[in-house]
Amino acid sequence: KYSPYTSFMITGMFCKKHIYFDYKYYFENGKPKFHSVYDIKSDASGFNLASWKHIKAAVPKFSSDKSKATITVSGKWILGVAIKGYTIGASDAQDWTMSLTLK
Repeated sequence: KYSPYTSFMITGMFCKKHIYFDYKYYFENGKPKFHSVYDIKSDASGFNLASWKHIKAAVPKFSSDKSKATITVSGKWILGVAIKGYTIGASDAQDWTMSLTLK
């Protein structure tokens, strides 16, 4: 989704944040329910002054009726370069959250 970010006191106006994942679901009484969410990743595209590094994904949370999954990823914006896991420049840690409802 289009989502401007603010990091390092700079706003990225032409940026899209992406959270990718796979999921399995089943039907109960004719309604879809989440079975699992896995292989969660994130990235950013567009015109960015900084680059996004995905670090980890939290365990997904499900609504009580299992029709909605909420996913949070952690990462950092890097202004500079990362060499063998070390940042030369500056970094700003952020969490992104999104949800998906099955209908």
